Amino acid sequence: MPNNDKGFANSGIQYRSKDFGDFVVGGYQADMEAGKTYSGILYEERMDGILAQRGQKTVVKTVEGKTKVEVVGSLGKSEDIQAKIKDKDWNDYVVIATGNHLQHFINGVQTVDVMDERTGGKGAKEGILALQLHQGDPMTVQFKNIRIKTFSGSPSAKSDIDLLQGEWVPIEIVANGDKASQEDLDNIKVKINGNRYSVESNHPNQGTFKIIESDSPKKMDVTGDDGAELPAIYEISGDTFKACYAIKGASRPTEFKSVEGSDHVFAVYKRKSE
Repeated sequence: MPNNDKGFANSGIQYRSKDFGDFVVGGYQADMEAGKTYSGILYEERMDGILAQRGQKTVVKTVEGKTKVEVVGSLGKSEDIQAKIKDKDWNDYVVIATGNHLQHFINGVQTVDVMDERTGGKGAKEGILALQLHQGDPMTVQFKNIRIKTFSGSPSAKSDIDLLQGEWVPIEIVANGDKASQEDLDNIKVKINGNRYSVESNHPNQGTFKIIESDSPKKMDVTGDDGAELPAIYEISGDTFKACYAIKGASRPTEFKSVEGSDHVFAVYKRKSE
């Protein structure tokens, strides 16, 4: 709460952080502020800065020795999430850190989802917990009912990015109403690693994708390394993944089907057995 005429107040929960001495801490921070921009984001104090804005699903990587943040999906609009945050009142803040998968929730609403794949000593797996009182103008920050839970394994709820990882084989593909033969299906394999995909087939291709889990049906934007853009919808359940893609500049599908002249491709995949 601001105790100043500027309306400024900022705090956060530091986790897996480093003690720099003299009450200075650096590392992952679940941010909270009196304003309407930063509450819920993942900020890396004294290090690489913002790793996910509110509403973003990101993958953080090391590229040529520098940190690169890739936005791979959406959890909803920032302003819609902000509307669930109480002003000058108590808020329930949950941080889940499992391996390199980091998630923040405020009042039951997920605010960020991050996979930290950095190398070179970054991507902390351990460290201290700390509660921040930001330097600057006078303010009041209060915490209560702090609880810590250790997971014996991964949490049961995984993001769709997690569920999509691995190798997939098609069991059905329909393009403009024409169903692919079993021989053609047998020659196709899809691999997903992070937000990158590769297709092994008679016409191989690869690229990146972003997903929007909050929409119904869920959306996927596929961009090939050749620049081709395929707006799509998708569903994933267990070891079954289905998607319907628009090709040749067609509009994003609204249903999981492909008919003659639609320029839509409907595909159903099964996870490849080990």
